[in-house]
Amino acid sequence: MVSSPNNSGMCRIHTTAKEEEERSTVNFSVGHVERVELTKGERWSGYIRGVIAFMQKAGARVPGFNAVIVSSVPIGVGLSSSASLEVATLLTCQKLADSDSLSVQDAALICQKAECEWVHAPCGLMDQLASLGGVAGHALFIDCNTNDIEPITTNFDGVAKVIIVNSGVHHRIAAGQYRIRRNECDELCTFFDVKSLRDLQIKISKLEDLCKEATDSLSKTHANRLHHVLTENQRVVDARTAMQTMNLTELGQLMRESHESLKKDYEVSCKEVDELVDIAMSVEGVYGARMTGGGFGGAVVVLAKPDAVKHVIDAIDNKYSCKAGIWVVDASLGARILPRQKERTKSMSKYD
Repeated sequence: MVSSPNNSGMCRIHTTAKEEEERSTVNFSVGHVERVELTKGERWSGYIRGVIAFMQKAGARVPGFNAVIVSSVPIGVGLSSSASLEVATLLTCQKLADSDSLSVQDAALICQKAECEWVHAPCGLMDQLASLGGVAGHALFIDCNTNDIEPITTNFDGVAKVIIVNSGVHHRIAAGQYRIRRNECDELCTFFDVKSLRDLQIKISKLEDLCKEATDSLSKTHANRLHHVLTENQRVVDARTAMQTMNLTELGQLMRESHESLKKDYEVSCKEVDELVDIAMSVEGVYGARMTGGGFGGAVVVLAKPDAVKHVIDAIDNKYSCKAGIWVVDASLGARILPRQKERTKSMSKYD
C-alpha cells in the first residue's frame, strides 16, 4: 500500500488486488466512518473502513488520504490476503496520523475486530499476528491464550524448502462452514465449562474419555471436533520441538497427521486439496504436506528436500486435475513502513 495525505477529509483508495466482480476504486469520508452494508462490488473496502474506525476509536487522528494497493497474495485461498490488507491499512494510518506505535498484539486485535465486526468474517488472530510479527528465517509459535509470539529458528538452508501450492479452489470464510466449526467448538466449551478447549489439554491422556462424554451428550461430530483440536494443539507443541532439534522427519510426520485430522475429524478439507497432498507425498524427498488456512479450498504447504522441489512442481503440473499456482518461499520479516524512494536512495548512498 502506497499512500499520501490529502486535505479533503476523504479516503480515495484504488486497488489492483480484488475479485473480478469488485470495483477498483472506493471513496469515503474519513471524518465519520460508518458501518454500512457494503455492496458486493466494494466488499474489500470493509477491511479498510473497519481498521480506520477502530484506529480512530483508539485515539488516532487519521487524516484523509489517497492510496494505491498492489498485491501478489491470491485472494480466498487461505494465505492471509485479508490480514495483509488490514495490517497494511493499520500501519498506513499509524504513519499518517503520527500516532504512537501499538504492540504487535494490540495491532493484531484491531485488525481482527475489523474483519469480524465490519466484514462479518469470523476469524482467529494467527494471520494478523504472523503478518505483523514475522521474523526472517523463523517460524512463529503463537500462544492463543496470551497472544504471545515465540520465534523459532528454522535453519532450513540447504536441507529443506517450503512450497506453497494454490489449489485454485476459492473459499469464503464468511459463508457457512467455518462459522459452524466455531460454533461447534463454542458448544464444546460450554459443555465442559471451560473458556477454551485449550484448557482441556492437561487431560490429553484422557482424550478418549472426553470424546465419549461429548458423543454421549452432544454428538459424534462434536467428539470428532474435540479430538482434532486437542491432538492438533499437541502437534503444534511437538512441531516446535522438531524445529528446534531439526528433526525434519518428525516435522513432516506431524504435518501429515495434521492434514488427516483436518480432513477426517474437523472436516475442513476438500477433494482438490487432498489430491494435492497425495501428489506431493508421492514424491521422494518430501517430508510432509498439509492444507493451510480456513479450509474448504485454499492452499497446501509442502516441506521437501531442496533437490525434490522440481520433482514436486513437475508432479503437480502433470497429475493435478486442476490448475495450481506454486511458490517456493522463505519466512520473512513482518509488515513495516518503508521510507519514500528519495529517502531510501539517500540512506543507501552512505554505503556506496
